[in-house]
Amino acid sequence: MLEIIHPDFTDFARIEDLFNHQDIAFYCLGVYTGEVKRDQFREITIDFTRSFANSLKNSSPDATFCFLSGGGADQTEKSRMIFAKDKGLLKIF
Repeated sequence: MLEIIHPDFTDFARIEDLFNHQDIAFYCLGVYTGEVKRDQFREITIDFTRSFANSLKNSSPDATFCFLSGGGADQTEKSRMIFAKDKGLLKIF
């Protein structure tokens, strides 16, 4: 088993070589609405996820990205529910 401690979830360049030759990645990092301020919620929900997915795609373009998240994303971005609207902003590929 390999344990990696990586402090910056918006930049995986330092460890991107670990993303090479992967078949699948399960991504399940998240936070509940109301637990953190909205800007931090969006950073965790959108920026962290997009950064991880892009690093995986760059290093293992045929890998399956399995994103485990709460339901209810509104990709039209018109929902009055902040959770649904912010989740809908996440367009990875």
